[in-house]
Amino acid sequence: METTTLSRLNLDKLRQIIVLLTRLPEERVLDGSVYTDVSKWDDFITVTPLVSHSIGTEVKFEAENSREVVTTTRETTVSITAQGKQAFLLIEDLAAQMHTYLALQQLKAMGAGLVHGSEIQYFPEEEPEGKQQRAQLNLTLSHIHRIESSLTYGESVVITTLKEPL
Repeated sequence: METTTLSRLNLDKLRQIIVLLTRLPEERVLDGSVYTDVSKWDDFITVTPLVSHSIGTEVKFEAENSREVVTTTRETTVSITAQGKQAFLLIEDLAAQMHTYLALQQLKAMGAGLVHGSEIQYFPEEEPEGKQQRAQLNLTLSHIHRIESSLTYGESVVITTLKEPL
């Protein structure tokens, strides 16, 4: 059985949308689930998936192609965290920008829709402690996850009957 992913939430494209909206350099909008040395940067954003839940699933069987296609509608919550002196302002602007026509069209092009954004959480830290100010926004996005799986079947079946006396 061979399985191919046809569609899923593309976090690389989501980071590109954030680069477009915030005008931060592309290398400063990071995958939060991968370690990156940020010690020399004053400000940056991380994008990290938090939770994804299924809303519904459809399974289609295609006999002529010997395959099945499984499509699941999902809502995924993604954490957008900014760090730096202007973290709160950056996240506040991004929260508003995510509702612009440009952002919604970019999301639509990648097969996603904005369900809602959370309240902004702000974590002011003292600079002498070596910690940066941090602000966080969680975005809930709707999208589909679609896979295609090949089916194997027998070409023929041998049936043996036993005759037993009654």
